[in-house]
Amino acid sequence: MQKKILFTGLAVVAVLISFIFLFQNKNRDLSQPTGIKNNRDIQLVSIDKFVRQPGLYKGIVGVSGTVKSTSKSFFTLGCKDACIMMPVKYDQQSPKPGTRITAIGKLEKTKKGKYIFNATDIQIEK
Repeated sequence: MQKKILFTGLAVVAVLISFIFLFQNKNRDLSQPTGIKNNRDIQLVSIDKFVRQPGLYKGIVGVSGTVKSTSKSFFTLGCKDACIMMPVKYDQQSPKPGTRITAIGKLEKTKKGKYIFNATDIQIEK
């Protein structure tokens, strides 16, 4: 009899834990980049404004522009007329040249003192 009560109690606890887990993740927006709670956490800016004054944008930034060229782990983001370009490091597959995107990440300084935008997520604009 005690084994039956113990088994029933464990089953009820397991069901409750399952419901808690499901309801916590149900409200999570999976379209958001990893580590970003909502769009208010991201400063969205055009490539022109970002390159002119990169010191104004701290932390996670969304930079919109057009992909100009690509290589294995880098691509170049620029404006439509290619007046301004910025190197972007991205560990996933680079978007195709000519694609309008928003690169989400942050500006980092290399060992040689040059700046590079380290993108953690890419959103293709429509």
